[in-house]
Amino acid sequence: MKNKKSNPFEGKRKIIPIKPPEKQLSFKERVKKFNEYSKNPEQHGKIFSELGFSYVDDGCDGWCPECPQKATCKAYEEPAWAITNKPAKSKAGQVMNKITAGALKQHIMDHTKEQLKTEIITLFNKFDEVREFYQATVFDNDNDVLKRYKAIIKNEFFPARGDGKARLSVAKKAILDYRKLCTTSAGIADIMLFYVETGVQYTVEYGDIGEQFYSSIESMYEKTLKYIAEKKLADDFRERCEKVLDNSEDTGWGFNDTLCAFFEKYYDSPE
Repeated sequence: MKNKKSNPFEGKRKIIPIKPPEKQLSFKERVKKFNEYSKNPEQHGKIFSELGFSYVDDGCDGWCPECPQKATCKAYEEPAWAITNKPAKSKAGQVMNKITAGALKQHIMDHTKEQLKTEIITLFNKFDEVREFYQATVFDNDNDVLKRYKAIIKNEFFPARGDGKARLSVAKKAILDYRKLCTTSAGIADIMLFYVETGVQYTVEYGDIGEQFYSSIESMYEKTLKYIAEKKLADDFRERCEKVLDNSEDTGWGFNDTLCAFFEKYYDSPE
C-alpha cells in the first residue's frame, strides 16, 4: 500500500476544470501534464493557463446537484441535462406551472378508459423513461434497466472509443435516475457499488486523478456500505466490497486507507 502522496495544493483549495484549455489535449495528456506541473512549483501557473483549471472551495466532491452552494459557485456550469429539466416556458416567456397530483387526478376523471389507454401507449412509445418504468415495475424485468444505467456510468469512464470524460455528475445522475425506477434494494446497492468499482478501475489505469475525484469515490463507497447494512445485504455484497480494497491497494493520496476505514466501519476486518 502506498503512502499518501504530497499534494502541492493541500490546505489551499481544490482545482477543477471550468473552461476549455488553450491547447487541445486528450484526457491522458491532460492527466500527464497535470501530474507534471503539480510537482513543480515553477510550473503551477500552467495548470490554469494551459490546462484550463481554477480553484474551488475545499469540501467539493464533484456532486453538484446536491451541493447547497451550487447557486453561488463561480466554477459550476449547469450541465445540459439539468437545463432540460427546468420548468418549461410558454411562448410569451413565462414559466409554466407544474402539474399537481390533484390536477392529474382530475385529468384522469375527465377522460374515458379508452382515452387513457391511448394516452399511456403514446407516452410509452415516446419516452424511454416510461418504457423503463413499466419494464422494471409492471413486467418485473429490472435487470435490463440496471444494465442500461450501468452502461451510462461505464461510458463516462471507459467509452467504446476515445478517452473517458469522467464527469462525476453524469455518472451520479445515472444512479439517481435508476433509483427512481428500481424496485429492489439489491439493484440500488448494485449500481452504487458499480460506480465505486468503475472509479477504482479508472484510477488504476490512468494513475493519480486528483483529490476531488477520490473524495467522490470515497463518499459513494461509504454511502453504499451504509445502504447495504441498512437493507441487510451485507452477505450478498461483501466479496465485491472487499475487492474494491484489493484493487485500490496501489493507489495514492491515502485513497485505499480511507476505503479500508469505511469497510471496517460496516464489516469486520477484510478476510
